[in-house]
Amino acid sequence: MRILTYGLAADKLAGIETFLLNMNRFMSEEIVFDYVIENDHTIHQAAIDEKGGKCFFISPKRKMLRNLRDWCRVLKQNKGTCGAVYFNMYSLAWSVPIFLARLYGYRVVVHAHNNNLHDCGALLRMLHKCNKQLLKPMKITRLTN
Repeated sequence: MRILTYGLAADKLAGIETFLLNMNRFMSEEIVFDYVIENDHTIHQAAIDEKGGKCFFISPKRKMLRNLRDWCRVLKQNKGTCGAVYFNMYSLAWSVPIFLARLYGYRVVVHAHNNNLHDCGALLRMLHKCNKQLLKPMKITRLTN
């Protein structure tokens, strides 16, 4: 089974990146992680290649229309080959890719850390709360802290 994974930063190795790469390293050989990365490269390429994973590079979310176009391309391209999409996110403020993955028929797992929402503006906090409610009726596995 292949799992399309979002949340790996291209140029750093912090907590989320360590967690995702450890999943990649220690998961059963039957499970392969492919990564959607908001950049055109990653410092983690060797670790991903070692386990047979692929990287799909997309535009950053600040370039919203390009980001959405790229997400649609990746989701179409992997339909039938990836069993699920796993989102490991800072918050649910930008949840459009989650809804797109469900629209394309993927099983979806969402892990949102919610760790510093008090440092975000009121708009991001409101978007996070609204999107969390919108996800409830959908068949999405939510893992939130």
